[in-house]
Amino acid sequence: MLEKIHKNCTGTISIIAKFGKMKKAQDFVTYPIEKLEDITRLPIQSNSRFGYIFQDGSVKISPNRAQYANSMHYLISLKNGKIEEDQLTTEEMASIREEMAKSAGNMVGNNNIVYCDNSKANLF
Repeated sequence: MLEKIHKNCTGTISIIAKFGKMKKAQDFVTYPIEKLEDITRLPIQSNSRFGYIFQDGSVKISPNRAQYANSMHYLISLKNGKIEEDQLTTEEMASIREEMAKSAGNMVGNNNIVYCDNSKANLF
């Protein structure tokens, strides 16, 4: 369940949401989508989970991890059949796509220190 979408200091979007078997919503950052990247899935990460939102609205996310969850934790969970799945509504996906399109650019960021290439964000 999607609660809020907002732009973060790196210029990408953050999504406050509750996916799968989560008890409480968490703040997930989205990774920038650069020029050469595959845009069929959007990587998301919170303090304790890592996962992907796919273009069809399906969400696959690692189980809770007490410390820094990352793509390796996701792959191990996937191999062991412990990935949690969820499905976003059409309206939630439309909101994500709209906010991502607003964040697209070659040098995005708003703190004068961190900039990233999020040039393909509008194509997700």
